[in-house]
Amino acid sequence: MFDGPNAHGSVLKNLVVRGFNTFNLKIDSSVRTASTTYTIQDNYFGVDQDGDSVYGTQDDYNVSFENSDHINFTGNTAAGYHWYHIYANNTDDLTIQNSNIGANSTGAKITGHITSGSAVHVRQGSNDLTVHNNIIGGIEGGYGIYVKDSDDYTLTNNRVCIDSSNNNLCKDARGITVEGTSGNYSSGGVITGNVIDGADASDKTNGLLYGVELRYVDTLNEYSNNQVGSTNGFSELGSALLVLDNVNNSVFKKGASGSFGTAATGIYFSAGDVYENTFEDFSITWVAGTPSGNTSKVAGFRWDSTTAYDNTFSNLTISGMNSGMYNLDGVAEEFNYFDGVLIHSVATNTFGQDPFTNANNGMTVNTPTVNSTSFTSLPVVNISVTATVTGANCTFSAYISVTDGETQAYLTSDLAGTVRQVAGTVNAGTCSLTNQDFIVPATYT
Repeated sequence: MFDGPNAHGSVLKNLVVRGFNTFNLKIDSSVRTASTTYTIQDNYFGVDQDGDSVYGTQDDYNVSFENSDHINFTGNTAAGYHWYHIYANNTDDLTIQNSNIGANSTGAKITGHITSGSAVHVRQGSNDLTVHNNIIGGIEGGYGIYVKDSDDYTLTNNRVCIDSSNNNLCKDARGITVEGTSGNYSSGGVITGNVIDGADASDKTNGLLYGVELRYVDTLNEYSNNQVGSTNGFSELGSALLVLDNVNNSVFKKGASGSFGTAATGIYFSAGDVYENTFEDFSITWVAGTPSGNTSKVAGFRWDSTTAYDNTFSNLTISGMNSGMYNLDGVAEEFNYFDGVLIHSVATNTFGQDPFTNANNGMTVNTPTVNSTSFTSLPVVNISVTATVTGANCTFSAYISVTDGETQAYLTSDLAGTVRQVAGTVNAGTCSLTNQDFIVPATYT
């Protein structure tokens, strides 16, 4: 145990620390008074000397940092019989990197007990956190990375619940969770380059419950290049790839190397208010045969939040699900903008319920309602839309576009193939497009 400011700047290196009842390592109330940093490097915590199996009986915490700052935890192996592999409370500028957490010294599944708590558990104002390039596992029913009531976190290039050979390291676990409170939203985060995965082909009961959960989060600076559920899939209890509860002012991108894989729901608005976010460049696909026991395939997007408004959905592809968008009727939603959303090969319907609104041109109240969206005779789709507006004039347009965004909507009366867009302007009142048939181009999937 290191206690007080006089210990700050200590180096702990190349040790095996195990078998203690409460903590194998604890740093408490150690805030630096000069430009010093704790260095904890190349140690084994809670495991045997070869790093292959856990050691001893139940510990409350393996490694604990409380009321301290400026700690560099690098190149270590931490696993064993305890509630948390690494726990931090009110500890600023903590870096956890290049380590095996809940795994053995080679980053593979460790022999012995796994925790039902968290692999990395950070809370209560532990700001400026960095968790980078770790292999994280050894969890049953708990969390890979859990960040609570903390700002300016950077979670990058970690493998959560899956080792470098794509083997499962968890059982019914949650990958990454960031959580604030209703009065103190967590902000300023970066979540990039992580691989979060789960179930083995031979064991569908294990794996992930959620990929990434964000609750009471404002201004997530970057979410990109994360691979979620794209290799092995989820537990048979698995619910969603990305869960949002009271999230706003954030941008979610797939990125060059990112992907979404298999779960009951792709992106899930679970509760609260979800607004002023951008979702772009995602492909959400149910892959037949991917070993997830949950085959309900609910939707690419599921909307169960209280409200959802002023969100932008751009360049999205959803396929292989029951619905593209599900339960829009259950949400107070308005002024959500959709651009380049391709939904195909869905079992039940494309949009589930009400469609989407566009905040342009004075649409200040009510949500346009698709009265019908049906194939009258392939490849013709019939669309009726009405909306009540107040204030300025209402300008509307309707078209079908291919993935490159070029308008390819054809009136049924114009079989020559002239590119045509239907549009019009009416005064405040009812803006409608009634029983308009479009020929679906052969290039439109």
